[in-house]
Formats: sequence, structure tokens, C-alpha cells
Amino acid sequence: NNNNNNNMAVQTTDAKEENEDDEGGGGEEQDDHDEDEDVENEWKAVTAMRNKQIEQEAEDAKQVGIIKKATESKAIAYVEALLELKLLDLTEFKDKIKVESTDGVSGLRKMSFLIFGKPKLRTKKLIDERTKVFLLAKAKLDHQSAPQTRILQTIYRLGTGDNRACPKFGSHWSALGFQGNDPGTDLRGAGLYGLLQLLYLLENEPVLCHRILLLSRSEDQKFPFAVVSFNWTGIVLQVMREGKIFPLINNRGSVFEMLNELHTAIYYSFYLKWKNDMCTIVNFGEVSKQLDKDVRKNPSVCLKQLQRYKEEMKARSEQNSEKIEFGNSS
Repeated sequence: NNNNNNNMAVQTTDAKEENEDDEGGGGEEQDDHDEDEDVENEWKAVTAMRNKQIEQEAEDAKQVGIIKKATESKAIAYVEALLELKLLDLTEFKDKIKVESTDGVSGLRKMSFLIFGKPKLRTKKLIDERTKVFLLAKAKLDHQSAPQTRILQTIYRLGTGDNRACPKFGSHWSALGFQGNDPGTDLRGAGLYGLLQLLYLLENEPVLCHRILLLSRSEDQKFPFAVVSFNWTGIVLQVMREGKIFPLINNRGSVFEMLNELHTAIYYSFYLKWKNDMCTIVNFGEVSKQLDKDVRKNPSVCLKQLQRYKEEMKARSEQNSEKIEFGNSS
């Protein structure tokens, strides 16, 4: 712009010098003409600058959701994520949550409630944790929250193996089984709690998640990995309302730990059923309904199934370690 102004100043000076050398009285008219030309040139320069600014704003609009702060792209561990979400003020949802329900409880079990009483959580800590679970399930994703953005970013990295920060919105989320460009719209009844359980699953069961993800992306048996996970969170919440898992929670001493294990167990049961029976997406409703029924009837069954899987994985890992050590010693 300085160069342009200098050039315009030089041109004006030259024009004046030429006018002074001319014979006749047309000098003033030439000066007016030059001044009009300068104004027009300046207007063109301003217009060009504004057009460039408009183009840049349009380009920025396309990039909404790009991670620009390091505090939003940094990976977050499940333990830290849980602490961050526990700090949220969710009192607005207190009157909207339902922590108990007997809708799916059998008549015989209802009769046992009358005789022996309903199962209860033993400590205030566990009762408070149960409340927090249901409050988080009501809370929506806040894209302006750095911790929540970090949870999403970590889920994407763990699920795709891509360590680069990704935009908050876009079709890339479909790689993890989100069905919309905004992951928040897929949380539905699971809320932030569903996101927390998905993070736990990916962080603590990488081998199992890798297998499930491969199956979810297969040509014939594909299914939306993340959305299905939120379905299992829905079952977890209902099991919690009905109280059948209370004895296990009391023994474990943590609502969050026990429910995370149940969520993982449900996904493992689904994985086995889906893979072994060669299910396709048209079977999802039927499989999901049966799984819901079985887990709510006796959550211990799928938990024991998961425990056997973990023991098998541990035994294989120990065998592989022994082979490596033997190979090194020879």
C-alpha cells in the first residue's frame, strides 16, 4: 500500500510539472482531473482489500471447528476426563433424572422387593456417584469446553491411530462410527456419560477395540461403532436404575468402575454374537433387543464372559513373554 501511495504521489507530481510547462489556462482542470483519478484509485484499492477480506472470512467459515489452541488438542486420560466432568455444575438436570425404575423388573423380583426390600447402595459416596452418572447422561457436549474437546480428540486418536488434531465438525467422524458431522448430535440419551464410557473402552481395551473396529468397518458386517457404544450405555443406565448390579457395585466400591466394566462386557458380547452369527446391519434391532433383555435379567453373565476373555488374553501375553525370554536366553 505504501508503494502504491508513493507511485500515485510521483505520478501526481509529474502531471503537475507537465501542466506548468503547458501553454494556456488548462492547468486547474488537469489538477481536478488528477485528483479525481487519485480518489478513484484509492477507492479501487479499498474495494480490492475489502473483497480479499470477504474471501478470507468465507474461507474461515468453512474451517469452523478447526482446533487452534494447544489446550484443546492435548490428549486426555480417562482418569483426568472423569475428574473434569465431575467438576461440571449440572444442577439444572437434577429434577430431570430418573435414578430408579422397576419397569423392566419381573413380577417375581418385585415380590422379593416387598419381602426383602430393594437392593441399596451402601455408602453416600456410591449414591452420589450414581447421581453424577445420570446427570452426565443428561448433559450435552459443549464444543467450547477445552476438556470436552480433548475427550473427543483423544477418542478420535485412539480409534483411528491418527495423532493429528482434527476439526470438531466434519465427515471424518464417520471413521469412528459417528453418523453426523457433529459428534454431539449422536450422544442422544447417553450424553457426556456415553462419551466418557467410549473413552474408557478405547483406552483400557485397545486390542478388543481394534477387533471390534475392524468388524465394524467390514464390507458385509459393518455397523456404526460409536453410536452402538452409546446404545450399550443406555442399557447400562437402565440396569443401574433397576438395581440388579448394586451388589457388584458395593463389592467394587465404585459406580464408575463397575459400569465401565459392564459397558465393555456388553460390547464384547455383541461382538461375539455379531461376528459368529455373520450378522448384518438389518439384524441390529433384533440383536440389540435380545442383548438388552439378557443383560437386564442377569448382568453377571456377560461380565463373567468378559472376565474369561481377559484371562485368556493375559495367558497369551505371558506365553508370548516366555517365548521372547527363552529366545533371548538362547
